[in-house]
Amino acid sequence: MYVVVYLFRIRTSGHLASPSSLYAVLTCIHFAIPALMISLGQGPQFRFRDNGPYAAEAMIFAWLALVALQFGSLFANSRLILPSQTGIARRSKGWNARYVLAVVTTLIVVGWAARIHIIESNAYFQILRTSQGELEGPFYAAIRMAEQFPIYALCMVAIAYWRPGGLPSRFLHFGLATIILSEVAYWLPSGRKEPVVLAVLLPLLIRYLRQGRLPSAKTLGALALAGTLLFPAIFTYRNAMEAAGTGPGLVETVISAAEFAGSGAVSSSDMTSGEIILGRMSLMEPLSAAVRLYHEGDWEPMLGRSYAQALLSLVPRVLWPGKPDFHYGTDFGQAAGILSSGDWLTSISVTYFGEAFLNLGWGGLVAMLVMGMLLGALYSQVAASAHRETWLLVYAVALPTLLYAGGTFALHFGGLLKLLPFFYLLGRLMESGASLPRSVPDRLAVHR
Repeated sequence: MYVVVYLFRIRTSGHLASPSSLYAVLTCIHFAIPALMISLGQGPQFRFRDNGPYAAEAMIFAWLALVALQFGSLFANSRLILPSQTGIARRSKGWNARYVLAVVTTLIVVGWAARIHIIESNAYFQILRTSQGELEGPFYAAIRMAEQFPIYALCMVAIAYWRPGGLPSRFLHFGLATIILSEVAYWLPSGRKEPVVLAVLLPLLIRYLRQGRLPSAKTLGALALAGTLLFPAIFTYRNAMEAAGTGPGLVETVISAAEFAGSGAVSSSDMTSGEIILGRMSLMEPLSAAVRLYHEGDWEPMLGRSYAQALLSLVPRVLWPGKPDFHYGTDFGQAAGILSSGDWLTSISVTYFGEAFLNLGWGGLVAMLVMGMLLGALYSQVAASAHRETWLLVYAVALPTLLYAGGTFALHFGGLLKLLPFFYLLGRLMESGASLPRSVPDRLAVHR
């Protein structure tokens, strides 16, 4: 009810893509709806029964954590911190088209070179990503980061395509469509659904941030239908690949897994499509488990250590060959009773909310408040800075991490500490001295 009222009140403000709004939707999807379905006996049952009694406290914490994050974001955007700026629309610095083309081309070439190397190293499929395989070494993280470059290039093209007041050229139209299709074509056979969703979602969010336009009802319906089909299909496809195994070649493995899935040998007939989707989206059990582990003393309170590890992640693996991975999803899953004691390959989503409770208990609300302030300060630059296109790129690069509520701070936000300065510098490099048209400022600037 809180989320519905909040989104209804803010829908005309132009800030539906802000961290406050996005986390309102994410909290509803990952916690509120699954909790409601569980309470009605229709949702996914907890895999470890002892986590169930803590579900109500977990739900209350999730709601208050959302409120704390929103309050932090609101405070970061208040006039106390960010004084009102005038004339921004007249002096905003746009990007030079030639520089954009050069940077986008470079990112795509480097990104696809990394992807070819990943495929040749037999590390392409999702079921193989828990082990580094032939990518083992100090450059593993750099190769994985380069693998994401084409989707960041997609964000740059989308920013240029939906520039207010301008009619996009056929070249931009063709480039945007081509990159979206190539992203879907690369990620879909791997068994990873998140990048497939992001390839469609990020351009739509950028269009909204640039022009204030939400997708039409038909588009939203088509996306909802595609998502309804995607989740069960990927679920069955990955189960088939795990059962059939991976072959020596990419094409052979994909065909074998698809045929194995189609044969009915691997089936999810005991689960409906709705149950599969709800089971994949629900993060209620990890959060309930975090509350249980903290109260029963089965998990030593981290007292902020997991957040401090984000600073250690800045040290390159080349300089620190033994640098840990900073993920504890497997240890958490075993302690929570979700994983068996012999399973060292599966990682359970701790969630940003669960991590806050594992650190400080109910004091974790303070951590969510600070997180809201950081995200709100980042978002405010999209409207308040004269370098709006550059900051929009920075915000777009942060969106995949922001949208993945199942992560942990050091593992995901630690990576952003290296990515965001890099793309900020790229954005400034692409700037020219030209200003955006005075009569058509960005939608966010108007609401600012």
